[in-house]
Amino acid sequence: MNFPIGIVGPGALGGLFGARLAASRLEVRFLAKNSRQAEELKQHGLRILGAWTCRIPGRHLRISNRPETLRGARLILVCVKSKDTQKAVQALRKITTPQTLILSLQNGLAHIPALKKAFRPSQILLGSSSTAAFRINSHTIRYCGGNRVFLGPSGKDASLIIRKWLTRAGFRVKRFSSLESLLWTKLTLNAALNPLTALLKKNNGELARNPATRELLRLAVHESSRVARSSKIPLLYSDPNAAILRLCRETSQNVNSMRWDMEHGRRTEADSILGPVLKKAKQSHVPVPILSRLHRWIKQMERNPSWKGKPRKSSGSVS
Repeated sequence: MNFPIGIVGPGALGGLFGARLAASRLEVRFLAKNSRQAEELKQHGLRILGAWTCRIPGRHLRISNRPETLRGARLILVCVKSKDTQKAVQALRKITTPQTLILSLQNGLAHIPALKKAFRPSQILLGSSSTAAFRINSHTIRYCGGNRVFLGPSGKDASLIIRKWLTRAGFRVKRFSSLESLLWTKLTLNAALNPLTALLKKNNGELARNPATRELLRLAVHESSRVARSSKIPLLYSDPNAAILRLCRETSQNVNSMRWDMEHGRRTEADSILGPVLKKAKQSHVPVPILSRLHRWIKQMERNPSWKGKPRKSSGSVS
């Protein structure tokens, strides 16, 4: 028997995962941020462009901004930004049971305390994904590559359920014994890549192809990976430069969410992504001049409403 699957946040990543799961004939329910988002998706449906092209008509979407929509879901994917986690948790506590599994593939580390405070350890599954996508408009998402989902430690039953459903939807699922290694591997790459794409207004592939920006990437990821290793956190790659260039190639056309937020004058996830690396660097006395400057520049631009790029009609996610 297949239970419903819930998606909190039908943005770039949530919309992509939800559409793929629905296209594989699983029952998917979406919790929208507000009534406007819900109505737009009901009207236009959900369309995925790229190698995973599919379209879910609006009449087939079960979506609402009311938490009750997800009642009865066996698995719920939390796909909101870190700053919105607390609000999502408050909504989910009203309709979940101790048997409900909560899967988070969010960026950074800031979302974890809120999840751990609200749910039992047996309910929470944390991980990351190589999947990249950006939103063209409210109902259209472009898939830009990557289909791997990496899960941290979990109970055998929970792991089997998630692997079964995600594999059916076209994802490759791998489980790791060290959650810290898994999350910090993603964090060290994002801390180098996301701020540079935002500040330079380049997509992932453009950064890797240009010799000057490729060198900036190399220096930034060297700093972030050195911070992790100085704290005895084993990473899942041996060569940070090769790892970040591979990520850029796999997701070359992606416009990540930090860039989209910057161009729309919105608060970014800089504190969630760069914050833990800078904090750990200070504790370990590891100099990180490039990452410190990237964080400072992002925060300065967030505070300056006069600085805005020309808004794009897209929002992106690399997870």
